[in-house]
Amino acid sequence: MSKEQQAETKQQKAQRPSPTVESAPLTESLPAFSGLAAFSGLPGHATARPLRQQHVLHLQKRHGNHFVRRHLADEMVARQDEEEEVEEPPMSAAVLAFDEEIEGYAATNGLVQLQPDGGANTATINLTVNPPNVVRKPEKDIASAHGRSEIAGWTSSQLRSSATPPSAHSITINLTLNFTMELASEYSGVPLQILQDHENGHVKIATRLAEDLKDNLKYDLEALPDFTASNEAKAAEIVRRITGDYVTDDRKEQDAFDTADYHRMTQAYLGSKTPLADLEAQSPAIKAMADALRGFKAAVDLGTLIQYMAQQVVQAGQGLSADDLARLQYNPEFKALVGSCQRDVRWMVDMGDALGSYLFDLMTEVDNTLMRFTWAAP
Repeated sequence: MSKEQQAETKQQKAQRPSPTVESAPLTESLPAFSGLAAFSGLPGHATARPLRQQHVLHLQKRHGNHFVRRHLADEMVARQDEEEEVEEPPMSAAVLAFDEEIEGYAATNGLVQLQPDGGANTATINLTVNPPNVVRKPEKDIASAHGRSEIAGWTSSQLRSSATPPSAHSITINLTLNFTMELASEYSGVPLQILQDHENGHVKIATRLAEDLKDNLKYDLEALPDFTASNEAKAAEIVRRITGDYVTDDRKEQDAFDTADYHRMTQAYLGSKTPLADLEAQSPAIKAMADALRGFKAAVDLGTLIQYMAQQVVQAGQGLSADDLARLQYNPEFKALVGSCQRDVRWMVDMGDALGSYLFDLMTEVDNTLMRFTWAAP
């Protein structure tokens, strides 16, 4: 189950002290002063104006007008710098850390650094996606642990964030996405492969959404004026909002995937257990596809009619329904036929220009058709 975002602990940083102006004592003999040190030491109050004017005249006589103008300008700059507000220290790294466990996703048994974009601030978001930790358990234990009857698989994801102490205009956040995939120990062979492929679909969806989260964090953090303590609350709100959106979108897409993929898994189980001849008898489209592959294989072996039979393969692939495709993707006999044809097709594609442009393009289409028979998560 999802956990609420952990409370963020702000590190208290010592405020940098405001600059202080140390006034030199007014000596009895003005001529003993040299340069700006004596001049700056005179009080700024109106009652001290005669003393200041007298000292300016003394400097003019001794060093000339150019010397006085230059040091008067330096003093004005120094006073302006002293009056400016002191920049706040960078925000604490803890405000950007989070640890979110996403609710698991079930399959029923009825079936690395973005580059800076040139802005004033740079937010580097690194994402590491670790392979799922696969755990085999009895089916009843998986169902009991997650409060769902008749489930054979469950995938839970955990997103963690850590941040290095930022500078005023640069910040680095490291995201880590981990998965635990539970698969029923009763499953083996092709049914296990179908189940695990489905669960890997959940992994792919979570990974894609984490990539979006990474981009959104970078964009919104770089929109802050800077990464100082005064913007710490704004940064925390950005993290809360974007990770909250991630959790919401993840659950929505994972539920939709389960709903949509249930029927495909059912058809895949059916196809994996049914002889290819029976599938051909049940579906004219499947028969046309199998015949086209057999004809293509024979044409390659004989060295004749290769172009014609390649066209038949592409055309037959276009005639398959979603159910036909699902039934063929895990059928052992059909998979062997596809594998044999793929070796020939890719050998010809590797010939490149020597094959001729038309035949090369045609073989590329055949290769793309054959790739459809290996299921890929959305």
